[in-house]
Amino acid sequence: EARYITNGMLMASSYALAEYSATHNQNNETLLPSLNDIRAVSQFIAKAVYKQAIVDRAAWPTSDERIDQRIERNFWEPEYRNYRRAAV
Repeated sequence: EARYITNGMLMASSYALAEYSATHNQNNETLLPSLNDIRAVSQFIAKAVYKQAIVDRAAWPTSDERIDQRIERNFWEPEYRNYRRAAV
């Protein structure tokens, strides 16, 4: 619900990705998290950006629990249709 995007919000997203990568890459063989973790990574980044939006006064202050609820409620979940070949 931010009214605009700030430089701080963009930086928060970068720092959040770096933090997640550092704490969740156990083998330290890769720079970025696995695509298998994309949902958790995206939610982690979204929360960091939301909190920075509050600091930058681009969004109204709210609790961490409310932030988590809003992220979960607005999180896109892909639903793929079954593919069926129509022509030979």
